Formats: sequence, structure tokens, C-alpha cells
Amino acid sequence: MSEAARGSIGGGRYLLVRVVASGGMGKVWEGLDTRLGRTVAIKEVSLDRIPPIEHTEFLARAVKEGHNAAALADHPNIVTVYDVVNEGGSPWTVMQFVKGGSLAGLLKSGPMAVDAVAAMAGQMLSALGLAHRVGIVHRDVKPHNIMIEDGDGRALLTDFGIAKNTRDAALTQTGIVIGSAAYMAPERYDGDSDNPASDLFSLGVTLFEAAEGYSPFAKGSATGTVTAILAKPLPDTEHAGRLRPLILALTEKDPDSRPTVEQAQAMLTEALVVRGQHSGASTGPRAAFQPKPEPMPELKPEPEPEPKPDPESVRESKPVQKQPTWRNAGTIILTGHTKAVRSLAFSPDGRTLASGGNDGTIRVWNVATGTLRGALAAHTGGVVELAFSPDGATIASSGKDKAVRLWNAGTGAMTATLVTDAARPQSIRYLTFSPDGMTLAGTGLATGSGLFGHAWLWHGTGADPTTLTSRGSDVGAAAFSPDGRRLATGGRSVKIWDLHSGAVVNSFRRKGVQLFNSVTFSADGRNVTGVSVGLGATKVTWDVVSGQATSHTVGDAADRNGIQNLQAFVSLTMGPAAFSRNARTFAVFGGQQIRVCRMADASILGTLKIHGSLNSGVRSVAISPDSRIVAAGGSDNLIRLWSDAFAVW
Repeated sequence: MSEAARGSIGGGRYLLVRVVASGGMGKVWEGLDTRLGRTVAIKEVSLDRIPPIEHTEFLARAVKEGHNAAALADHPNIVTVYDVVNEGGSPWTVMQFVKGGSLAGLLKSGPMAVDAVAAMAGQMLSALGLAHRVGIVHRDVKPHNIMIEDGDGRALLTDFGIAKNTRDAALTQTGIVIGSAAYMAPERYDGDSDNPASDLFSLGVTLFEAAEGYSPFAKGSATGTVTAILAKPLPDTEHAGRLRPLILALTEKDPDSRPTVEQAQAMLTEALVVRGQHSGASTGPRAAFQPKPEPMPELKPEPEPEPKPDPESVRESKPVQKQPTWRNAGTIILTGHTKAVRSLAFSPDGRTLASGGNDGTIRVWNVATGTLRGALAAHTGGVVELAFSPDGATIASSGKDKAVRLWNAGTGAMTATLVTDAARPQSIRYLTFSPDGMTLAGTGLATGSGLFGHAWLWHGTGADPTTLTSRGSDVGAAAFSPDGRRLATGGRSVKIWDLHSGAVVNSFRRKGVQLFNSVTFSADGRNVTGVSVGLGATKVTWDVVSGQATSHTVGDAADRNGIQNLQAFVSLTMGPAAFSRNARTFAVFGGQQIRVCRMADASILGTLKIHGSLNSGVRSVAISPDSRIVAAGGSDNLIRLWSDAFAVW
């Protein structure tokens, strides 16, 4: 007679007290460790449903995975494994006894409150984060394997695959697949069982069930369930509220489009921050930015202030203005980039957002739905800058590989690789199309007999470029005049180039300003504005003929803290008529904040903040042509979107 039959295992060390749970794969006992005098849980795994030929392999895997689970013993949200015992030819796992029940049992009485789901999500992400860091993939995250402790409600992840069947067994043996199949990621059915992203898919399905009260892909049969996992979209949520964006991201079919644990934790933090600001029905990538029934009011352009003489000691002061009310519907997060998002660009109609990352990819997003239209392997070493042509048909990109490429915005096909002259650039840092779309300008540094700033002008898709060289000075951001005859470039000074002769016709500097990060022309082409961002931010507008200037400082001393770089000016339309409303506002950003300012007087319209770890800093910003959406790319590889951010202009 085996020791188990007599009520103990492990040479009599572990007493079997009572069965607390049972299922098709075995039982869980409450037990007693007689050596240490503590209550333990003992999982008995039945080999009845495992083919005899697989018993040896199954036992070896059980012991190995038991050891893996034991390596995670110090985490407060992982059930500690104390021992694995081979008794009577079957594996018995001795582990921490949790005074409580499983999440599956708890959900029999109905869905959980959103706050409780959010707390559980944070604990499970923390547990999976540790597991993934040490190379362990759980492979069976589901409500049955999450224990909820009585009293404090702490969630603990258990059963690190010890009783898990292989994929083939799960798909071929009746009665085994239903328990886990409803939570298995699509790639698992293609044999990819070691991808940590599969755990996050399973967690997303579990969070959906916890919030909504039912499993989204369970169909009552193995075939129906697998079909739903592989091909059916996640059902709409009714109760998930602010957790909806996180659940949608975790349950993406493509594992490369799911967030990492760290990104998911950042999304959860965002969800907690915007608590109470919106309802679940109005948030999440698939419901974001739907047009409102009423049209947006027409925004009339504000006149630029009259140019004034430019004695360096005179600066125009502005009265302190009350901060406007912001109508922030919450942060929508797009995932997929595996490195920092360095560049963003909206299409002229505002329906498409292109993002470029240090992972070398360009991702093209449908703004109305928040879904990915496609991803391009664009550059080695990272994407530096993006620009849409005025008709929206072409995307131009530059990369750290020193290449400039053109892409069909509809199909993703590369249409041209543009060349520079013999002075090879370090990289093209800024790109902009002429109003008629016939010329692409790129600016940056080039090496030769010295370090000079250059602007390259490509006419068409294959011709060698015209090169504009600024000796002894860098050339930064660029902007075409409304008639396309002149080019303004930023840098230590703002230069105006005549594109027919290639000569600099005017150059403007400002005392105390080290670098003009961005430039733009006024709608009538008479004025040019440069914005400098360093320890603070300054806007200077010059009359392009007389050189008379007007200067404004962005915010007060407190506002200037943390501002590091300027990314985007807002234009309400693009193309030949774009400059009638070009540069109504501009955005400066630094650290984890974005400040959106009025162009006329540099007053701050409002501040957007991201909430996450210290590595969540803003790397790029863009604002949609209708000014209703602000997009930010982060160092944490995420893209954040704010809808209808401006309530007052």
C-alpha cells in the first residue's frame, strides 16, 4: 500500500488532511508538513489522461517546472512551491496554503468591481514580470490559477504549468482543452509556447472575465473556442470602464502588438490616474476619437502681433492668464514599438497617424479606431523623422542609417530611396514637403572638411538633390513659405533661403538664444517665427524684410522647468492653403509633460502629463490637423493619445 493511500506522502513528512478542490487533472489537498509544523497545500496530479508513453517526460517536466516555481518563492503574489514529490509514479506538489478560494470560484457570484480588477491586474503583472525576467513563462494564466486570499483580497498566481498538457494533447483529447483553451493565446496554437506575450494575452482574457462576468472566447466546444481565439474580435466591454484600453491591448491577436509587462503596468497606471473622468463606453482604442454629432466650431485665425523695433533689452510682457478648462477624455495608448517612439506625424486629413521608433519600424495607425493598419521595416538603427506629403499619399522617412525613403501611405510599398551628395549626412533630422508636394526638404549635419549644416532638396523621387550649405553653423528644422519659393531653417540662427538662387537672403538671431528648434512662416509669408527650447522656451517672430522682431517667453519660471525640446506646430489644414491657419498653436515638451501654447502670445493653453516610470519620458509630439488630438511618443515605447484636449482656445 502506497503512503498516499495511508494518508501521507514524502516518507510520511506530508500528511493529507482533506481534499479542498478536485478536477479532471487531479486534486488539491490541505496537508500538514510534520517536519516544520505548517499547513500546506498539496497538489495531486493524475496521469490517467496522459498517454503512458508520455509519463516519463511528463514527470520530468513537472519536477523541472516545480523547481522553476520554487525560484519565484519570494514574490508576494506568487504561491510558493516548497517541494515536488514523486509518489506512486505521479507528481505531488507541496506549496503555500492560501486561505481563500480561486478567482474562478469568486466569479461564480458575479463580476468584480473595476477597482478590485485593477488591483488584481497590478498584482498579476508584478508576478508575471518577475517570472519573465528569470525566463519562466507560466503558460496557463486563468481564473482557476489565481487565488484570492481571504481578508486582504490579495491575488496570488499558482500552478506554473505543472499539470499542463502539450499543445497536441490539448487539441486532441476531449475534455482537456476547454478548461484552458479559452485563455490560450493564438500563437500557442501555432506551437509558440515559450513567448512571454502569451501570458499577457491570457491575463487580458482573465481581466475581461473578472470585469464582465463571462469568458469572452469560451464557446462550449473545443472547435468554437479555438475559432474564437484565432479569428473573432474581443466582445465589447460594458463594465470594464477605464481598464478597457489595457484589456484590448493585452488581447491583441498579434503577440508583437501586445504591450510588455512594463508597458502594461504603465497603461494600468494611466487607467488609475484618469479614474472617474470618463465612462468605459467612451474609451479604448476601438472606440476612441469617434466624431461628435455636432461639427467643431470654425476657428478664426488670430492676427500676429504688430512687429515692433527690436532693441535687445525690450521684451513684450503678457498678463497672467487663467489656465483654461481641459476636456481630457482620458489617455488612449497604442502599443507595438519595441523601442522608444522618436517621431510622429498625422496625415493631412487627420485620419492616419504614422509613428517611427528606434526599433527601425514605421507603424501606421487608423486614428478613428486606434488600430494598426500596418508596420514597415523601414530603417536599421531607428527612424529619426517622418513627414506626410500634402495629399497624404506619401510618407517620407529618415533613419539613423542615413537613408531617406518614400513610402506609399496606402499600401506600405517603398517607392524611392533618396540620395544625398558627397557630403554624407550624419542623419537627416527634419523633413518637410513643399506646399505643392513636388519638393522634399531634409536638414541635418554633414561631414566634409568640417562640420557644416546642410539642407537637401529632392525634386521628384529619383533626382540628385540640391544642397544648401551653411558654413560654420548648423541647420535645424525647416519650413517652406506659402508660395514655395523660400525655405526657412532653424539652428543658431533662423535663415531665409531663396530656392531659385540657393542663397541666404536674410538671417536672424536673438541674444541669449542658443538654438531655434523649429520654424514656420505666417499665412501671408511676411513673417517667420522661430521657437527656442532649452532651459525655457522662447518664441520670436521676425518680419522677413525689415527684420523687426517680437519676442515672447513661454510661461513663467515654473513653467519653464523641464521643457527640453520642441516637436510640432499645429496647422488646421495642410497643402497649398495650409498656411492660412498654420502655427495657431505649438507644443513644447520635456520629461513627462507636454505644454500646448498659443502662437500669438506663447500663452500656455494647458499641460498634458503622462504617468509611468521614470523612463516614460516624452520623445515626440504631434497634434492632429483639426487640433482635437494630441499624440505623444515615449521612451517606454508607447504612443499616448489625448482626444478633445482643448475646451478653450
